[in-house]
Amino acid sequence: MSRVLMFTSLKGGVGKTTAASALGFALSFLGARVLCVDLDFGVRGLDLALGAETLCGADVLDVIRDGLDPRQEAACLSENLFFLPAPALFNTREESALTKETLDRFLLCAREEFDFVLLDLPAGGGELFLPLAKNEHVTDALVVSTAEETALRAAEQTAFEIRCACSTTDVHLILNRCPMRKNLSRSLFEMAQDASCAVLGVVPEDALVRESAAHGIAPTRLPQSPSSQAYWNIASRLLGGRVPLLSGIASRRLRSSLLG
Repeated sequence: MSRVLMFTSLKGGVGKTTAASALGFALSFLGARVLCVDLDFGVRGLDLALGAETLCGADVLDVIRDGLDPRQEAACLSENLFFLPAPALFNTREESALTKETLDRFLLCAREEFDFVLLDLPAGGGELFLPLAKNEHVTDALVVSTAEETALRAAEQTAFEIRCACSTTDVHLILNRCPMRKNLSRSLFEMAQDASCAVLGVVPEDALVRESAAHGIAPTRLPQSPSSQAYWNIASRLLGGRVPLLSGIASRRLRSSLLG
């Protein structure tokens, strides 16, 4: 059964777009047909993360609003990876005029063609946050957070609002840019408890990630990178694999210290 994942947080700068691009690449490489969708109408960035900034064609707002077929309009980045960009320019002080009917039609059509539909939402969620949280076609909410207290508080509030909107959507946490060292003030599970989410994956601090993102290279394409391994682990879990947290990322002793 196909899955629709919304990547979200009420706080900006936590790595939602990086996570969406990394998992889009990994899932497609593992054989799933994946559609990545940039829903940040104000400050688009998923095209840069995917190395697809020079693509032309319909943007996702045109596709949804005009009832176009995402299977025909999405740009093909590789055999199994497809992409719909956000508008190049958008007046964020105006409504996008999207309705529940047009959003339902878009998501249903996308689910018929793709195994995974990854929705990259803007900081704060944007105008589509609650409509997507309530939507029956959205199967998973992936709340992205860093280890900072402000980000974890935002993650908790994000998860709370999603659960209030729809009790059937699975909510999981991706803990991003996490320090991989002993004697942290709190364990990773204590951080997850702060965010009130089950942990889907832990992505360590990695200096290569920002550098690669600037060149449109998803973290999962980096060789021998801790963050790359973390995202491959998450992709495996999304496909039903049972991969322990921090597998291939930290030593057994360090894992014991971090997990508490």
